[in-house]
Amino acid sequence: MIIDLKREGTIKVIKIVDLVNLSHLLFADNIMLFGAGTIQEMSKFKEILYLYCKATSMEVNVQKSSLLFNALKEDFERKKKNSFKKYVLYLQKQKKENCK
Repeated sequence: MIIDLKREGTIKVIKIVDLVNLSHLLFADNIMLFGAGTIQEMSKFKEILYLYCKATSMEVNVQKSSLLFNALKEDFERKKKNSFKKYVLYLQKQKKENCK
């Protein structure tokens, strides 16, 4: 899914060198997603995390999670961060309800 979104230009990548672009890193149960910090990307990242959690039976720990944005206005960043936290709490609630 990430590869398709990169091809479409929906999410941006970090260019390391001419032939190496970085969009995400996975290590054990840690995930880092890299992008331009747009609303469209945020929406796609939420979708990616939802599908990843559903496929792996993992869940996002809000207390250990963070969002970092470069060169964005402070109130815009706060709104996006709050939106993400609400989404994670929603996912956790859905998972609990599905396990009943």
